[in-house]
Amino acid sequence: MSDSTLEEILNSVEVAERPAKAPRKKRTLAAKVKPLDPRRAADNGDRVTVEYTATLPNGRVFDKATSDNPFSFTLGANQALPAFEYAIKGMTIGETKTITIHPLEAYGIWKEEAVITVERNTFPAGADIQVGKQVKVAFSGGTEQVMKVVGVIDTEVKLDGNHPLAGYPLTYHNLTLQAIE
Repeated sequence: MSDSTLEEILNSVEVAERPAKAPRKKRTLAAKVKPLDPRRAADNGDRVTVEYTATLPNGRVFDKATSDNPFSFTLGANQALPAFEYAIKGMTIGETKTITIHPLEAYGIWKEEAVITVERNTFPAGADIQVGKQVKVAFSGGTEQVMKVVGVIDTEVKLDGNHPLAGYPLTYHNLTLQAIE
């Protein structure tokens, strides 16, 4: 078939026009979203924003969430200590309280068995091993753990594998719920 024959056939075919559709109504998300009741209590699944000052028993501040740098997380999503989440659940926006979390509900009790002594030559020659530094230790079986150097002598290094906050009750002062989303 020649190009001119094909063109003649295509020109002779009538194409039916589609009927015009009515324009769609614009929907806005804002019309579907109800504003949150400011008296509504925080619950699992809510994204909450809080402010607080967290201290150890000696008064030392170990964490702080301020209006310039608040802490936001989703309740029930394991993004905070369960006891911390429990304290916030049921709070309303603007509510303030002070809570203390027992060591067993925070980072556990301090365990003597988590402190080990290893030969100094376990570390690479020339490695800067100083009290207070953290080192990654590889154990048999392929596990690794970050441990804190708590003692160094000529032939031995003492390491502590406890969490730095293990054994301490944690007090959150002026824990204020700023927002629920």
